Amino acid sequence: MKKKKLVKNFNNEWVSSMQVGREGYSEEHLFVDRLIHGWAESSANKHPLSIALQLIIKEEFDPQNRSKIDHFSHETVESVTPLINAYKPILKKFIHTQYNQTQELLTKTEGDSIILYRGMTTQINPLTSSSEIFLQPASSFSRSYITANDFSLNSGTILISEIPKKNIFSTWVTGFGCLLEEEMVVLGNQPYKTFILDRLLRQKVMSGVLNDDAIPGKIRDLLSKTND
Repeated sequence: MKKKKLVKNFNNEWVSSMQVGREGYSEEHLFVDRLIHGWAESSANKHPLSIALQLIIKEEFDPQNRSKIDHFSHETVESVTPLINAYKPILKKFIHTQYNQTQELLTKTEGDSIILYRGMTTQINPLTSSSEIFLQPASSFSRSYITANDFSLNSGTILISEIPKKNIFSTWVTGFGCLLEEEMVVLGNQPYKTFILDRLLRQKVMSGVLNDDAIPGKIRDLLSKTND
């Protein structure tokens, strides 16, 4: 569903015709499919198209240059520069279509922000109320605490951030994002106040919790006690 809508809005500017590709799909549909699957394989350091998209997202959405790209080597950036030069108008259209569809969807939900979670296998200092994180131009979070916990392999760190809706680039419905992971991609155009849960604090959060619905309340209770 989301690919069909992306294709409809993306139109056929990248090809001279709407010739039908393999398995009955247009070449345009296949191109969008390739971009989405490339991102699913790696949003950063492995897939050339994804790296190109990261750099274009930074250029388009981060005028104050706050997002991090220092994990991309000079050689990596140089290697994708020809790709960016060849397809930049098309890729810009692709990312703006996703963002616009995402914002259209989020206007139908309540509130100005969403609590999101990011699980990592690395260990970071325990919970603090004043930490700020700087992200790459686009980073994956989940609406599900349980998913983030799985990504941390139950022993790493979970980051909890309240993200303004205007800074959510895509969802599993509107573009990049896995449905089963309730994935949302967040723009790195500003630092986010972030709470860090280590393994011990995660055990307190998960105590007595059977599903994701109860977790935000448990986290708020824990944060309130920590900040007293």
